[in-house]
Amino acid sequence: MPNTGSSRTVMGTSLGLLAILFWSTSVAMTRRVAESFGTADGMAIAYCLGGLLGCIWLAMTGRLRQAFAMPRAYHWVCGGLMVLYGLCYTMAVGLARDHQAVLEVGILNYLWPGLTMLFALPILRRRATPLLIPGILLAFTGAAFSIGGGHGFSWAVFGHNLISCSLAHLLALAAAVVWGLYSNFNSRLAAHSDGAAAPLHLMALGVCLFLLRVITGQPAAWHPDPAGWICLLATALFPCLLGYLFWDIAMRKGNLHLVVPASYATPILSTLITALMLGVKPSPILWLSCALVAVGAILCKQAIKEPA
Repeated sequence: MPNTGSSRTVMGTSLGLLAILFWSTSVAMTRRVAESFGTADGMAIAYCLGGLLGCIWLAMTGRLRQAFAMPRAYHWVCGGLMVLYGLCYTMAVGLARDHQAVLEVGILNYLWPGLTMLFALPILRRRATPLLIPGILLAFTGAAFSIGGGHGFSWAVFGHNLISCSLAHLLALAAAVVWGLYSNFNSRLAAHSDGAAAPLHLMALGVCLFLLRVITGQPAAWHPDPAGWICLLATALFPCLLGYLFWDIAMRKGNLHLVVPASYATPILSTLITALMLGVKPSPILWLSCALVAVGAILCKQAIKEPA
């Protein structure tokens, strides 16, 4: 008889790797959508559309009932964290002062792999070696280099950039923290569930973005062209729907020892794709930032031990 458990692990792991690929396009696509439709409106449409398509797929495959039947704690905790992450991430990318700052925000956001390992200590009751400390310090050093504007690090440059674009940087850092928490609570609260509730949470995120614009009184800022519409649809399908859905499954069914380490390449891949799509030439210092964030995450992973 086939090893069903092994097959489920392989499928979950494969979907996790695809999620990493899709998410590598997320920063550039989010910025393009924000420039065409406004930060809140554009991504609200993308999230709602992605969530709607996901719910249609769940209904067609008979899994929509399972999504609603997942543990209530999972919906409140993981759903709430996904909404909070989406709000922080979307506004960080949209509020970045220029395309160079978008690259900086992207690198800050990708502190989440290392933070995922750090938060696994209290949430999943993992143990760690002292290697965790230099791993975290190295990752945050890389983030500090990126905030330096891509021209080298100095406290003066660091302070200037942090003040001039403080909200976007802080939101990106908050997004990294929230997604690290989400990944761990996803594993803890829904590890034995067959449901996939990411489409429901995406629709909630889209609604919250619409409400955010209404509450803040921001006027609509739509300047779409054919390329903008294409980017909006692609964003809804790939980084929004399939990225979140595949990662949700991978965190519960995949091999985390393969999926999470593979995510360490995301800062470099995302920076490359973002630079190409937005027409920005990353400096050597910015590439060094990506490498430090990735290596720091790898050290964090090596420091984590499974529970006895």
